[in-house]
Amino acid sequence: MQSKKSFFSKLSFILGPKYKSFYIFYICILFVALIFQIFAVTMIFPLVSIFVGKSFQNQYLDYLNKVVGNYFSVYDFTFVLIFTCILIIFANLIFLFSSFLSAKIAFSIEKETRIKLYTSYLKSNYLDFFNTSSSSLLNLLINETNRFTSQILLPLADIFSRIILAIGLSIFLFIQMPNESIIIILLIVFFYCLFFLMIRPVIKKNNVLLSEENKSLIKSTNEILKSFKEIKIYNLEDKYASLLNSIVTKIQKIRFFTSFFSASPRFILEILIFILVIIFFNFNENSFLTENLTVIAIFFYCIFKILPSIQGVFTQYVVIKSNSNAVHSLYDKLLSLKHNDFLKSKISYSQKLNKDNNFDSLEIVDYKFNYSDKIIFSNLHFKIKRGQKIGIIGPSGTGKTTFLNLLTGLLLPVSG
Repeated sequence: MQSKKSFFSKLSFILGPKYKSFYIFYICILFVALIFQIFAVTMIFPLVSIFVGKSFQNQYLDYLNKVVGNYFSVYDFTFVLIFTCILIIFANLIFLFSSFLSAKIAFSIEKETRIKLYTSYLKSNYLDFFNTSSSSLLNLLINETNRFTSQILLPLADIFSRIILAIGLSIFLFIQMPNESIIIILLIVFFYCLFFLMIRPVIKKNNVLLSEENKSLIKSTNEILKSFKEIKIYNLEDKYASLLNSIVTKIQKIRFFTSFFSASPRFILEILIFILVIIFFNFNENSFLTENLTVIAIFFYCIFKILPSIQGVFTQYVVIKSNSNAVHSLYDKLLSLKHNDFLKSKISYSQKLNKDNNFDSLEIVDYKFNYSDKIIFSNLHFKIKRGQKIGIIGPSGTGKTTFLNLLTGLLLPVSG
C-alpha cells in the first residue's frame, strides 16, 4: 500500500541529505552552461547580419566592443564567428560535465541503496525476513533499484537540463519576436500535453504492471532452478516455457509502449511544422524572405533547439511516470527499515539469551505472539530444566516451529 507522501517527498527521503546537495550543485552547473548557451544564441543575430551585409543593433555586441574594441573588431565576421563557436564549445563542455555528474550521482545512489537494503535484510529480525518472499526481495534489490536509477534519476536530471535550456532560448526568442514566439511555443506545449493525456491511463496501468511482471519473472525462474528435476520427470517443460513466454511478452509490450509513444510526438510535430513552412513560403514573396532573413534564421535555430528540449522533457517524463512505482517500493521498504525497532536496539533478544548460557532452567511467562492478525500463542507458559529432554507434538500449522523460534530468540513475542 503506497504512502500518501508526494513523489518528490519520497524521492528526497531516498536520496538523503548528501545526494540532495549534489543535485543542487548539479542544477547550478546547468545554469552556468545555460548562460554560455544563451550568449552564443545572441551572437547569431549579428553573425547572420554581417554575413548578408545588413546593419544591426546588438546591445551585447556593443558592450563587448567597449571591452575588447582596442584589440579586436567585434563587427568583423571572423571574430563574431570564432567568438560564437567558443561560447558554444564552453557551453557543451559544461553540459558534458553535468552529464557526467548526473550519471555519477545516480549510480552511486544505486550502489548505496542496494548495500543498505542488503545490510538491512541481513540485520533484520527473522519475522521480517520470513514474511518477505524471495521473488519480492530479488525484484527490489535488482529490478526496482535499477529502475530507480536508469528510469527515474537519470531522466530527472535530463529533464532539468532540457527545461533550463528551453526556458532560456524561449526568453531570447520572445525578446526578438514576442507575439510569434508566444503563439508557437504555446501550441507546441499544448500539443505535448494533449498527447500525454491520451496515453496517461495506459502509462499508469503499465507502471504497476511492470513491477508485478518483473517479480513474476524472478519467481518463475526460481521455481525452474529449484524444481528442474521434477520438471524433467513430469514433462513440464512446455508448461514453464509457455509461462515464461507470457511474462516476457508482457514486459516487452510495456517497454515498447513507453519507448515508442515517448519518442513519437516530435516526428508528428515536425511533419506538421514543415507542412506549414511549405504553405508559408509559397504564399510569401522572395523579397519578404530576404528582408527578414536574420529573423527567420534566429527563429528556426531557436525552434529547432527548443523543440528537441521539449521533446526530451516529454520523453523522460513518460519514462519517469512509467517507472515511478520503483520510488514507491523503495520508499516503503526503506521507511519500514528505518522504523524497525529491532534494528534500533543495541543488543538483540537472541544475543541476550546467548550470553546467559549458565542457567538452571528456562521459563516463558505470559507469551503472546501472532502473525499479522492470526494469533499463534496467547498467555503461553512454559518451563524446562537444564538437561531435560521433551517432545513437542501437534498437527502441521499449530506453531511447533514458531515456538522453537521464539525460544531461541529468532522471533520476538508481542508481550510476555
